[in-house]
Formats: sequence, C-alpha cells, structure tokens
Amino acid sequence: MATEQETWRLNRPVGEQVPHPRATPEIVAVFNEVRTGLAKVLEREHAPPVDLDYLTAACIAVAREVGDKMLERRPVDTAAAADFAVKLILGGVPSLPRPESLQPEEKEEDPHG
Repeated sequence: MATEQETWRLNRPVGEQVPHPRATPEIVAVFNEVRTGLAKVLEREHAPPVDLDYLTAACIAVAREVGDKMLERRPVDTAAAADFAVKLILGGVPSLPRPESLQPEEKEEDPHG
C-alpha cells in the first residue's frame, strides 16, 4: 500500500488527495466531524498529543466493524454495539463489558444454611 501511494504521488502536487473509493463527500464529512470531536475531547481532557488522523481513522474503523457485526446478530442491539465501541475507544479492553457466557455465576444462597 505504501509503495502504491509513493508511486502515485510522483509528479503530483503536494496535498493532492489520493484517489480512494471511499472518499465520498459523506465519508469525508464524517471523518472531519469525528476528528473535530476527538480534538475537542483531547484538548478538554489535557490528553497527551497523538496523531489525530490515525486516531480518527481507528475510531471510525472500530465503529464500522462493530456495526457490521451488530447487523449479523439477532436481535440487532444498537445500544450494546454503541456501548461496546465507545467503551473500547475511551477505556480500552479493561473497560469492555464481559459477555454473559463469561460472567461469574451468581451463587444462590442455600436457604438451609
């Protein structure tokens, strides 16, 4: 991918966008909106500087992939998918909800002591 990009960029003006099948006006607008939102949060939280373009792309990719998996499930649970993506992005793996099959079982108290 990097080699293809370098080859394409030869004799191109600086800053010219690489043709990409996903670079529709809507996708660019979403990217810019997410990037702006992340920049505001990072500034407000006094977070260390990061590559905002990579962070934005990663967050969008996580949300997209989680959304695709959500659509494969029945019933479709938008709240659970959104909760998972947000927790992963903001808190990492330790903040993720555990699947019900992995939850520690609650022990019923023995009424006979």
